[in-house]
Amino acid sequence: MTTEATADRSRTADPPALVEQWDTHLRSVDPLRFAGYAVPASEDESVRTGVVSFGGAEAVWIECDASRQTGTMGAVAGERIVRAFNRAAERRLPVVETVASGGARLQEGMLSLLQMARTSSAAARHAAAGQLTAAVLRSRARRGSAPRWRRRWGGR
Repeated sequence: MTTEATADRSRTADPPALVEQWDTHLRSVDPLRFAGYAVPASEDESVRTGVVSFGGAEAVWIECDASRQTGTMGAVAGERIVRAFNRAAERRLPVVETVASGGARLQEGMLSLLQMARTSSAAARHAAAGQLTAAVLRSRARRGSAPRWRRRWGGR
């Protein structure tokens, strides 16, 4: 494919349009009173979820971003992922994820570690409902908690 053809394709492909953003009210806590830990604001959490539209077709979007909280999975990130997979199964929608993870958020202790099992179970329920999931792996996605919940239900 020529450079011109690639440029033409990028102009015609519409980016997904955000239809609805979910769980913006959820906020982390500091259960261990970890020295120096600043509880992130809801908008600074490492995961955002909602519904997007790709040329009129809707999908649930899970965006994991390593630039927010270094991509760590705390209780809010895990809860957002679980809720997203559950809503996707209920609405019979596919899930599209951008995955980047810095692992479990140590400042939240066991609350953070429990999220790997919870998100794996939610992803498995979504798959068992016959729904599809597509993942875009970002550079930090080769380690940490996100690959673990992806592998649990057969993701690569």
